[in-house]
Amino acid sequence: MKWNIFLLSLQKTLTPQLNTPVKVFYDVKGKERITNICRDAVIASYKQRISDLDRWTKGNFTPLKSTDTEKSLLLEEHRFNERASRNIYLMEERYRREEFASQKAWRDFREAQLSFIKKMTEDRHSVPEENLLMLRRINDLRVLQAEGLVFFKQEREE
Repeated sequence: MKWNIFLLSLQKTLTPQLNTPVKVFYDVKGKERITNICRDAVIASYKQRISDLDRWTKGNFTPLKSTDTEKSLLLEEHRFNERASRNIYLMEERYRREEFASQKAWRDFREAQLSFIKKMTEDRHSVPEENLLMLRRINDLRVLQAEGLVFFKQEREE
């Protein structure tokens, strides 16, 4: 249920802002491509959810096999906060309320998912590993969102 709320919130946030082809660079000049960020984010979210459900039915709750999960978690949490703040700054003010709601929906989904993982396995590494994976995924989506927001901010300023 929380995943559905997050997905709908993500769509509500991205559709009015980024449901049109934009040129994105992924921070690498010369590697730009034209894409629909809203569509890409929604498709990525579906693929990730399907992958998780498939993995969990096979009993795999430690996807990354990370050696320094705690340090990586702190770094990814910092990146999440930094990228969320950057996106808020880049977007037009009229879209910010939906963005805050989307961020909250993602946090609620993360908490529900981690609670589920805790109940499903006794492996003490599984919750931090899943948490790290979720943070990396949302951070990738936020980078993509920022690319589109930068594109439109530049257009507005020109």
